[in-house]
Amino acid sequence: MAGKRPLFTENFSANLDDIENFLGDEGASLFAKFFDRFVDDIVPNVCRFQRLGRAFLERSIHSTQAQSLGERLKKSVCTKTMIFVSSSPMTT
Repeated sequence: MAGKRPLFTENFSANLDDIENFLGDEGASLFAKFFDRFVDDIVPNVCRFQRLGRAFLERSIHSTQAQSLGERLKKSVCTKTMIFVSSSPMTT
């Protein structure tokens, strides 16, 4: 991973757990496939190319509620939050 190690928040880990629980036994293989790709491909690429993706907080916001939440987010977290979009569908 080019000498960098990603940091994941407790919230991120909890979200992964929620996704896995939502998919249940029927989706276990899909979750495993997603997680393997995430750990083996996406995380190393993001660690190596840290500008990969789109800046989350630079996206246009269309509602006043979202604008307010966006301002709170800018004050509370790293402003370099990025969105990584994969064009590969995850199928079983």
